[in-house]
Amino acid sequence: MDQDSLKIIHENNLHVIYLDIINRFNKEGSMQSEKLRLRKIQHLAYEITDEMNRGEELTQLDTLIPVIDNLSRAIGDLTDSFGKYSLDNVEERVKNAHSLLFNKDSVNMY
Repeated sequence: MDQDSLKIIHENNLHVIYLDIINRFNKEGSMQSEKLRLRKIQHLAYEITDEMNRGEELTQLDTLIPVIDNLSRAIGDLTDSFGKYSLDNVEERVKNAHSLLFNKDSVNMY
């Protein structure tokens, strides 16, 4: 093999290694982002639980029914038997439930 052929092979190998590193970084970055989103969803769910268990009687059925509906649908999404769920949908449903319970227009997740 001549010098030019070796140089091309070496450059191709470096390119493959570079792409592999980029793919791993993107995958790990995506996993970190998903973990962060799940923690924020969990935090909202804990706030909802704390509010529901404060000891005061909850009589606002017009608020509670949609809160329970949103949370039930989020749980339904997460328990899909095929393991396919949309984190966007779960996030949106928990945010909606939180907003309804705390009388907020919206929840800033970020």
